[in-house]
Amino acid sequence: MAIALTKGCWQMGGGLEIAAYCCKMYLQGEAPVVCFNGVFTFEVCCQGKASPFANWPLSFIILGFPGSGTTSMVRALEAYPNVSVVRRDKRGRPWKRTEMQALGKLIKFGARSSVLKFGSLMARGQRTFRKRLMSDPTALLDADKTWAMLQVRQARFLVMLRDPVSWLVSQTCQVPCGDDHERWGLCHRLPHWARGPAGEHMLRAPLFEWLRVCILVKSWEMCTRLSVASPLFSKALGRLIVMLPRRDSLAVVSLESLLAEPVATMHALSSFLHLKSPWQPASPLFPAHNVHAASSRCQQHMHNQLDLRVNLYFRQERRWLASVLRVFAPSKLPLPAVWRQYLRPAPNISDEFLEAVMSQPMKASVIQT
Repeated sequence: MAIALTKGCWQMGGGLEIAAYCCKMYLQGEAPVVCFNGVFTFEVCCQGKASPFANWPLSFIILGFPGSGTTSMVRALEAYPNVSVVRRDKRGRPWKRTEMQALGKLIKFGARSSVLKFGSLMARGQRTFRKRLMSDPTALLDADKTWAMLQVRQARFLVMLRDPVSWLVSQTCQVPCGDDHERWGLCHRLPHWARGPAGEHMLRAPLFEWLRVCILVKSWEMCTRLSVASPLFSKALGRLIVMLPRRDSLAVVSLESLLAEPVATMHALSSFLHLKSPWQPASPLFPAHNVHAASSRCQQHMHNQLDLRVNLYFRQERRWLASVLRVFAPSKLPLPAVWRQYLRPAPNISDEFLEAVMSQPMKASVIQT
């Protein structure tokens, strides 16, 4: 029997060599249990048959990243009269809480019939002429979710990016200060009499200290609240590009572009997503009630006291992301100035020098939350 390995069937892990091993052992009746399940079957991964996700009625899918403007992009796309956002119905069907949790559960339990049923229920109560949008900002953080969404045949895919330093600043300013943060010197609790005019009760260390500690403990959870959420977007985005069935089905847009040129950005996306009607936002993309005053002040202080070593650490990451933004720009959307600067040649810096620089603690300094 001929084997036709499906591109990016990541349930097997380890790439094509492990996939070929699983397929070969399955034919001999000795495949390990971890190789296949109800979603990642032998027929799908080894014979190239259609995945149960293939016929989901979705026109486009936002795959990531959380905290990079995905909510604002959904709000902007909703302004088109022929776009419907797939959400739960009044009775909580076909999923409970959010589509993100549902997708993870469908993959985890691996029941092909459940995936097919979920897809058939997805369009219930929506007009057939509308283009259906599904947003799962965490999909790129999970290889199985990424693969599953890329199997939707008629869908186009959109990734929202943000400058990794700005993203990390926003995350660290929202992380609740706990005992671990105080133990590592990242947060310092103020006495009642010393609180600020807006009720600030915590002082936070500069961003470099947060970055240094998270690198030292080899986990981003202290900085981002999620162990899988990292400011190094290139790993997840590179995996997506490897799995991508068609290059022209992906667009990558930055939050900075949406902020600087919202009309031009949405017109470029209109062409990419084949939305014929003009973009007319019904409400502001960034409502005032979404901005937390204390978090906003914290981010401003973090940026004002940004250490040069932070920019050194993210130098290669920013250059790689800027290149991806240029290659996958919808309708040749120009890069904003903040990203264009990272395409310029930079001086050679060895990994050993960078590691030595990042290991040096910063002198005591605090930033109010």
